[in-house]
Order: sequence, then C-alpha cells, then structure tokens
Amino acid sequence: RDATRKPPYDRYYGLNRHALTPMGWVHEQHNQKLGLRGGKLVIFVDEDVTNSYTRDDAFNVAAADDYWAKTAAYWAEVRKAWDSKLSKGPAVIPEEAENGSVTGAKLMGLADDIVSGKIAPTVAIDTARITITAAGQDALASRP
Repeated sequence: RDATRKPPYDRYYGLNRHALTPMGWVHEQHNQKLGLRGGKLVIFVDEDVTNSYTRDDAFNVAAADDYWAKTAAYWAEVRKAWDSKLSKGPAVIPEEAENGSVTGAKLMGLADDIVSGKIAPTVAIDTARITITAAGQDALASRP
C-alpha cells in the first residue's frame, strides 16, 4: 500500500511481540515510519497494532501442503538468490504500485506455474535467479 500512496517516509522501525495463548496467539506491534523533512529524520507515522489469532482445526490445509510440497525447493533457491544478491552490498529494489517489489509478482507467478505444471521447477529456479540478479540494476546504475 505504501507504493500506491507515495508516502514521505522511506524507512521503518518496528518492535514486534508474540504471546502464545491457549487458543492461538497475540501479535503486538509498535511501528514507526520515518523519513527526512528539511534534512532531519522525523516520524511520520507512529502506530500500535494488536492482532489476535485463534486456532481453527476445521480449516483444510491440504491445498497449502500440496503447494508447499511442489514449491519448497523453488522457494529455498529464491531465498539463496536473495541472500547472494544482498551479501554483495546495498541493493535498491524498486516497487510498483499494487505489487510492492518489482520481483514479487514474477516470483509468485513462477511458483504458481510450478504448481499448475506449466513450468518445470528447474526452469522456474533459473528464471527466478535471473529476475533477482537483474532487480534494481537500473536504479543502482542511475545513483550518483
């Protein structure tokens, strides 16, 4: 949502706590969204959020289990590709309105294609690596 609103902030500071309960868990958040104003770092948004989650044993998780069984190796390689990219220094990954990171829709689509059988996992992994390696190259090249 931040990509669609062009907010004045460009960094976050967050504190998260999780508390287990007999029926699930509670997630408490304290988030500050910060940015520069007049050359000084200021807080634009200061929010406190509490989310409660209740266990639901009636939910059929077979679809999620099937998805994970088909895509776990793919997502492991995606994480490795991001780790490799980020270990080489700062990375600028542009965002798109409604999608967030420019890589998000592409990487999720490749996983969906694995599940539907449209693409072999090895091809999806190679495509994901190329996508991640190329992400933000234009942004980095244009930096002063």
